[in-house]
Order: sequence, then C-alpha cells, then structure tokens
Amino acid sequence: MRSCAGFERVRTLVIASGMVGVIEHVPGLDRRAFWKTSFTVANLARAIVRHSRVGGLSPETAFTCGILHHVGSALMHIAHPEVMARIDALVAQGAPRSELESSQFGYTFSEVGAELGRRWRFPETICRALTYQSAPLEAEPFSPYAAAVHLAIGIDRDVANGQREEHALGEMPRDVRRPLALDLLALYEESVSSLRGDDELDVFLGKA
Repeated sequence: MRSCAGFERVRTLVIASGMVGVIEHVPGLDRRAFWKTSFTVANLARAIVRHSRVGGLSPETAFTCGILHHVGSALMHIAHPEVMARIDALVAQGAPRSELESSQFGYTFSEVGAELGRRWRFPETICRALTYQSAPLEAEPFSPYAAAVHLAIGIDRDVANGQREEHALGEMPRDVRRPLALDLLALYEESVSSLRGDDELDVFLGKA
C-alpha cells in the first residue's frame, strides 16, 4: 500500500513537471490556484473511478485526465489574454465558460486541451475525456473518465465556494454519476478525508 502511494506521488510530480513549461508565464493566470485546482480535481477523479463498479477502469488514467483538465485554458490565456480575462470575469459571476469561449473563438478550452493531449501522444481515451469533460453525456460511447472529471470539477467548485464537503458530494448530478455505479459510502469517506486533509503537494505548489 505504501509503495503504491509512493508511486502515485512520483507520477503526480512527473506529470506536473511536464506541464510547468507550458504555463510558466501566463497572463492573467494565477499559477498556484491553477495547480491547486489541477491536483484537487485529479485526486477526486481518481477516487471516483476507484469507487466505480464499472469494470476495466484505471484510477491513474482518471488522475491524468484530471491533472490535464484545464491545461487548454492556460494555452488560451497565452493566445488571447485580454479576451480570456473578460471571460474569466463573467465566469466568476456565474456565466457559462464553454458557451462564452465557443461564441468568441469557435472552440473551447476542453477542445484545446484534447488537441494538446493528441500532440503529446496521450491515449485517445484521455483526449476524449478532455473533450467531453463539460458535457459527459454527449460522449458516444459514454466516457467514464469524462464523467469522473466532470463530477470532480463540480465538487471542487462547490467546496471552493464554501459548501461543506459532504454537501458538495451530495450535489453530484445523478444523470452523470449513475452510469459509473459508484460505491457512494466509500467515495464519501475517501473524498471528505482528502478534501479536509493537509495538502501534501503544498511544497511543490509553492514553488510552481
């Protein structure tokens, strides 16, 4: 068990280090907040898949999808800093990011992230998860990894907005979580403990 945990920490740092150069100096992007969200979503997505009763799923693949989930946003901030700053301001007030980006650019951060994943030669399973993370039920066939990332993003957002961890987990949309056949008791126990625990990546994030 300890060796598995050690491997996961190493994997986390390897994936993260590969992204450092991409987001080193991004106008209007809070690097520490970016990494904090990346790792929280990654860990939650991994927990969701770990406690899914669907066979053949990999928690580590879910983690990778989570750690990459908004790398496309970083690239769009590099390419369109002023427009993205305006979109960020509206999203902070509750506006739908994907709709604003699609209207303005004809594509969204999810599609940009998926294309980057293909250029980095990630498996298509991961690229599809990135593509459909905002609308997992539109993926045909169903992408459990897109669903896991979608649920993880919602939990992270709700907790960041002040909801208790248990309540945020309870707000997971049923139509998205149902195909995953989750063991909710085990998922709640692990996720609440993780969300309330000390940030083991704080040293890395402080330097990133």
